[in-house]
Amino acid sequence: MRPLSPEHICRWKLNELIGIVDSFEDKLAQIVTEQHITVAEDYKNILLRYAAKSIVSVQEICILCTHGYPDGALGIARSLYEHFIYIASFISKRNDPDFISYVKDYFLDSEIQICKLADAQKTHMNEAEKKSITDRKNNARNAASRHISSPYWWTGFTHFENIVEYIRQQPISNGAEDLTIRLHALYKLACSVLHSNSFGNQIRLGVDNEFSGIDTRPLTDGHEFSLELTTTTLIFIIGAICTEFNMDHKMYTEPLNDLVEYYRNNAVPASE
Repeated sequence: MRPLSPEHICRWKLNELIGIVDSFEDKLAQIVTEQHITVAEDYKNILLRYAAKSIVSVQEICILCTHGYPDGALGIARSLYEHFIYIASFISKRNDPDFISYVKDYFLDSEIQICKLADAQKTHMNEAEKKSITDRKNNARNAASRHISSPYWWTGFTHFENIVEYIRQQPISNGAEDLTIRLHALYKLACSVLHSNSFGNQIRLGVDNEFSGIDTRPLTDGHEFSLELTTTTLIFIIGAICTEFNMDHKMYTEPLNDLVEYYRNNAVPASE
């Protein structure tokens, strides 16, 4: 499988995007070394994990866009939106007296997820192994500060939509409500494109809406959705991380803002 033309890569400014992320990664690694930050279950390590996951996701998105697969790129960009929402949730609670309990529950959720994965294999376990998993799960539940009722329990909410609505009401930044509404629409588009149902199996980003057949070719159009979602969420993610680690965010967020405007307004179909 070969990348599409250099003109395609240039049109979508993929090298510019990768360059920004590479520069941020290098600077963050330098800061971690200078500040002697070590692995721990604290807020800084939460942000570092989100940073690492986001960097890898951007690289994956750019590879998929380079080869002409906008649907898959949008699917990965969906996770960046989730990072944005979760980080915003932490920021909104930063001054709460029980903030540390949210941090503790976030890390405890890793144990919960491990137990869930083990539960799925219980039919292949002996009784001693089953008991070990049950005990491990009960210990995690007893250590939790909040009721474990959903995958989002550690945020204090039951549903992802509840977290999104909560974030919209927070004074996190100017225009946060309008921003989350637009990003959530792109997030829901990503969900629709990826789901295995009638609509999800018919739609392909970048294919003419009037075309009713099946098209499996790499595509030059349709990448603006994933790239707008990626760059917009990155502005917030990088901004939050830079604030916590006393880094200057403007050298990353300002060129990202330019890319957001480009993807939103100027990414016309190649045929035009």
